This record gives sequence, structure tokens and C-alpha cells, in this order.
Amino acid sequence: MQPGPADGGLLSDAIAQLTRFVVLEMDPAKSNLVDAALAKLNEGAMDLLPEICCIGPIGGLANAVAGMEVRMHGRTSGLIQGVISDESVDAKVGTDRKDPEAFIVFDNQIRVDFASPCGAGDSGAMVVGADGQGAVGLFFCRS
Repeated sequence: MQPGPADGGLLSDAIAQLTRFVVLEMDPAKSNLVDAALAKLNEGAMDLLPEICCIGPIGGLANAVAGMEVRMHGRTSGLIQGVISDESVDAKVGTDRKDPEAFIVFDNQIRVDFASPCGAGDSGAMVVGADGQGAVGLFFCRS
């Protein structure tokens, strides 16, 4: 939906239909590599530009390297910049705010130290190289 439910969006605001997603492994003894989904845009839902707000069009892919400067435009945080501090980190991600022992595991993730805090609602934002338009990854977890 655009806008999303947190911004007052309704089911009638749907702009796409879910077509594929990766089922998360909820067993902490096993690991996940991605938290992602794909959707197909609805016919005539709205005029969309193939670019990221404040960044522009994406120009292919870029490999994550420690020390690499990156940027993203999140729904909550807007345009922010950061530096990759680890290109292959394994992380525990909490699944229940009331239970610190409830988590799932993600392996081989990219850690970015952003210059300003990321906010709820930024998940799914594409992270791109600051010196070009190469996609590095998708933002999915703030800490």
C-alpha cells in the first residue's frame, strides 16, 4: 500500500500484489539469508518512476566492502548516509520485545553504520553506493 497503514493507508490504496517471498526460518538453531519479498505493480495504480527519492535511478549492483560509503532513503529517516563496517556479519534479530530470548538468526549480512538513526518504517529501503548508483542491499533491521 502507498501510503502504508502507519501513514493512514487503506486496502484500497494497494499499488501492487505480492508475488514471491522468502519464508523466514523461525528456529534459532537455523539461519536466514534474506528477509525480502517481490510484488507486481497493479495496472494503472499510479505513475511510478524507476528511481529512489533523492537518489535517482539504480545503475546495477555493487559489492559491499568494509569502508564503503553508502546511502539510502527511508520512509521515516529520509536520505541518510553511512559506512559499511562489516560485509559478512551474522546477527540475532529479536522477534518479541517482551522476551529477549526470542530471536531468529541471519547469516552473511551487511552492517552499515549510518550517520543518523534509522527509524521504524525504513525497512525495505535500498542501500546504494554513495559514489555511484549501484545497489548494495536492502535495509531490514535497525538497532
